[in-house]
Amino acid sequence: MKRNRWYAGVLAATMLLSCCACGGGEGDTTTTSTVPTTTTTTGTPTTFEAAADSTLKISSPNGKRPSAETVERLASICKAYRGTLSVYYKDLETGYTLTYDAGRNFQAASVIKAPYVKWLLTKGVDGNEKLTLREKKGGSSFIDEKPIGTEFTVDELMEYAIRYSDNSAYNMLNARFGFGEFNTYADTLGVSANRDNNCVLVNPRPQFGYLSAQDIGLYFEDIAKFVETGTPEAKDLFSWLVTTTEQAQLPDAFAGRKQYMMKDTNGNAQSEGYDDGNVTFLDTPEAVNLAYESRKQGYTIGHKYGEQGNQAYHDGAIVWRDHPYVLAITSTLPPYEHESIRIFHDIAMLVDQLQTDWYN
Repeated sequence: MKRNRWYAGVLAATMLLSCCACGGGEGDTTTTSTVPTTTTTTGTPTTFEAAADSTLKISSPNGKRPSAETVERLASICKAYRGTLSVYYKDLETGYTLTYDAGRNFQAASVIKAPYVKWLLTKGVDGNEKLTLREKKGGSSFIDEKPIGTEFTVDELMEYAIRYSDNSAYNMLNARFGFGEFNTYADTLGVSANRDNNCVLVNPRPQFGYLSAQDIGLYFEDIAKFVETGTPEAKDLFSWLVTTTEQAQLPDAFAGRKQYMMKDTNGNAQSEGYDDGNVTFLDTPEAVNLAYESRKQGYTIGHKYGEQGNQAYHDGAIVWRDHPYVLAITSTLPPYEHESIRIFHDIAMLVDQLQTDWYN
């Protein structure tokens, strides 16, 4: 599919940006006209804005500044979609942070399934407990193929909610475990979108609620910490996040680099556009353990996307590389459209360049 002219114009504009400068004083937010492409200060925490759009802000704990060109290209893309797009990025080692309208609230859609399942795993639920399918929720690519009355273990339902983004699996978990303690968990992380919208997650509705890009970033930072524990439950969640059936958003931005996937029923890559020779299949416990141990060698992307018509098209991800980070994009872009996916990819590549800048 060819790009629409409106997007091509935006992309062209970002490529023509000169190396504009971002300035900033200690403890405040300012914009100046000139600064070297990369500057290291004495280590004083600094917050500064992009010249192209002051809504894009960067916080540098040690005062170091990334390439101004990278920042301005990011700001230009974001500015073109102001009101429909938010971004949150955080380096997990140093705390470098980039935000673009990151507090704006959107319908959460299926992104919420990742923190919900993480909460269940840390809650210590009995994974062998069996639950019975009582109703089908739609938008469920896996469980809805099974007849009413089919039993599934809690472990299976958690896997299906993440790997297949299965709504019926998520609903069955909601009905069994509720949201009371989960809402408390969200509060401890500083997640605020539901409170901001006077929305309390309860069963049976609402089940998804609201999220901002910053909320997603906080959830995924916590998921990353959980994965680092290396427990069997942490490795399970890791394997589900890196082998989701929908890879088009942030994971495909890194296609051609290190990728993991499960096989489909024909024994091939479960997502289109992948050469099986460049994919490592996590179809055995040994493969999962190897992937876990080598997750920071090259690129390993654990993510959870969500979409809800014209109200939500999001993705939250942990990018495991030599220096891991989290990235969240929330939007009302048209789901699955070529232009929308390209915007996700362009932002991901520029953020990844930003991540490289910090360490050079």
